Parts: sequence; C-alpha cells; structure tokens
Amino acid sequence: MRGKTRGKAAARGVFFFVNLLGYWGLLPWLLILGGQRIDRLLTLPGLPVALGLGVGSVFVAVGVVTSVWIAVVLYLRGGGFPIAQLPPSRLVREGPYGLSRHPLYVAFTIYLLGWGAVAASIGTIAVVLPGFVLLWSLYALVHEERVLARRFGDEYRVYKSEAPFFLRFGRERFGPGVVFSLIYLFAKAIVQAVFPSEVVGREHLPQVGPAVIVANHACYLDPIFLVTASNRTIRFLTTSAVMRTHVGKWLFSRFGSIPIRRYASDPSAVGQLFTCLRED
Repeated sequence: MRGKTRGKAAARGVFFFVNLLGYWGLLPWLLILGGQRIDRLLTLPGLPVALGLGVGSVFVAVGVVTSVWIAVVLYLRGGGFPIAQLPPSRLVREGPYGLSRHPLYVAFTIYLLGWGAVAASIGTIAVVLPGFVLLWSLYALVHEERVLARRFGDEYRVYKSEAPFFLRFGRERFGPGVVFSLIYLFAKAIVQAVFPSEVVGREHLPQVGPAVIVANHACYLDPIFLVTASNRTIRFLTTSAVMRTHVGKWLFSRFGSIPIRRYASDPSAVGQLFTCLRED
C-alpha cells in the first residue's frame, strides 16, 4: 500500500515537472521565436541591450516570485496546483486570488514581457504579448470560469463579484504572503533533504476549514516542521516581544503570527485567534 502511494506521488511529481518545463520554458521560448520572426519581417529595431537586460531581468524575477507565491497559496489553501489534472478541492479567495481571478496568467504575462525585453524583441512585446493576453483572456472567460462556476456554484459567483478579472492594487484577503510562500518552498525542500521524517496521523488534520493544533514547543524550528508536515497555513500565537522591533514586526506579520503577551491574560490575542478560526 505504501509503495503504491509512493508510486502515485512520483507520477504526480513527474507530471508536475513536465508541465512546469513546458509552461515556463518551452512556451515562452516559442513565443519569443515568433516575436523575433515578426521583428525580421517588419524590420523592427531592437531594444538597447543594456536596457533590455536590466528591465527584462526585473520583470522575469517579479514573474517568477509572483508565480511561486500563487502556486504555494493554491496548494496550501486549495489543496491542489494550477494544473487541470491536479485541481484544488477548495475555492481559493485569499492572497493573490483576492487581487485577480486569474493571477497566474497575469504573472506569466509579466514573465513573458521580461523575456521579450531580455531578447530585445519589439515584436514579442508589441505584437505577441498583446495577442497572448487576448487569447488567455478569452480562454479564461469561455472555459475556465464556466468550469469553476459548475464546480463551486454560488461560492464562485460571490467570489467573481468581489475579485477583478485582471488585477487591482490594494490589500488582499489574508493568505500566505510572498515572504511566507518563498520560505515555505525552501524550508520544505531543506527539511525533506536534511531531516527526512515520516508524518503519522496527518489524515486527522483537515486540509480545509478551521482547526487548532496544540503542539509541544521544543525548539525555535518547531514552526517550520509543523508547517511543512501539515501542508497548511498555520497562524502561530507568538510572544509579542519578538515584534517590538520594526524588523521583527514586519517579518512575523508576514508569517501571519498573532502576538500574545507572556505571563499575562491577553483577550486581544484570543479575539484574533477566534476571528482567524471563523474566517478559515
């Protein structure tokens, strides 16, 4: 039974890697080749190399980091991946999905814009990119949103009325942030490589909905092991002492920590805890 489970996990891993390589490697390469062909046909001038590399690298980095954030949020909050064959079981409305109904397409557009600049291709930026945005917009409207409406019903209709199609700038619904998502991804890889362990009883922890984990706190690395073992976003009650500095407040707020006073009752922290449970 365990061998069969490992085999399924390995197959999912291979399938995920192939999709990752095709979508983020092969597809941009083909689109840029098309843009460069347009450059030659229309004899378009190229971007200055220094400008293209500088600006393009920034856009590529933003696209990659944003995509990691989106994928981690979808995995932790929805229990799936942005792949049709591995869909989430829960509608995700938090984090990047509070800013756009299709954040991964927006992130890929930024990513493609960056590679177009790196390739110094005006054809990619001015012709291929707008055409690609039009295609994914039509696909999302005609196919994806209909599928999501059938799967999630009224919940998706409410979400559709709240979240914009493309993008808005503002405060999103709480969810794993960019910092949390990046650290989770690297911590997950490090824990599996350096501290191989077996999780027993994970089936008793629901992957969606509110839950309370009462855990021993043996060392400062406990939160990392708890999050990577549970594959859930966990909001820890953290001593307010670590949030006295600007750096500490910024960092632990990004982790979703709830500050609590030590050695004294703290009704405010308890109130925040119950609010989190109601909203989960």
